[in-house]
Amino acid sequence: MAGVLVNPEGSHRLLPISTPFEGTSIGDRRATELLIETLNDDSVHLRYSAASALKWMPDAKAVGPLLRIVTEQETEDPLYGYDEIEAAAALRAVVSPEAADQLIDALAHKSPYVRSLAAEVLGRMRSPKGVPRLVGLLKDKHDLVRREAAIALGRIGDSAAADALAELVGNRDDVARREAAWALAEVDTKRADTALSEAIKSGDYLVVAGAYKLLIRQGDVAKPEVPSKGVEIGKRR
Repeated sequence: MAGVLVNPEGSHRLLPISTPFEGTSIGDRRATELLIETLNDDSVHLRYSAASALKWMPDAKAVGPLLRIVTEQETEDPLYGYDEIEAAAALRAVVSPEAADQLIDALAHKSPYVRSLAAEVLGRMRSPKGVPRLVGLLKDKHDLVRREAAIALGRIGDSAAADALAELVGNRDDVARREAAWALAEVDTKRADTALSEAIKSGDYLVVAGAYKLLIRQGDVAKPEVPSKGVEIGKRR
């Protein structure tokens, strides 16, 4: 775990990764608060190190500062700054639904990367509050966003998303239909079964691949052959 030492002047110095906070233990609230504070530092190196440490001690209160690091960009290109990448990784570690509102707001960000990241984290949180906005993202112009939105909806498991997911599954021109098929199998097995049957008939194997777990549940996936009773295993005929 990263340690942060505050000197008498109040500036932060990053210590080796194995160095503990003096007088604190792993998961100590004082350590977490100092790391969250450091996310606002002017130094990219300190922001990177703080975000890296927060991957191992995730906290809902860090979501706001982490999102600020991730969203402080002027283009729609994917993030390349190494503090931004580390902040994104720290966000993925947060599973507390307390921060859902901030992530729902991020679903409207101009960057498709940020929208997809927010969708992914909401899915990991399994927060039903995000379902309406995630359903809207199934029509996003970027396939990365549509894919992450579908996966998030599958993880949340709210049947309110079934109609939108089924519509996406039925769109043969959409590359996100594989993820949508997986998600549909998670939220509405009956609808997914119908979509899967149609996909098999039409040869849409992208949908079939997405609904692979459903095939396993139905027992339709080929199982290894078992030798008949009259044949001893390992014995030549």
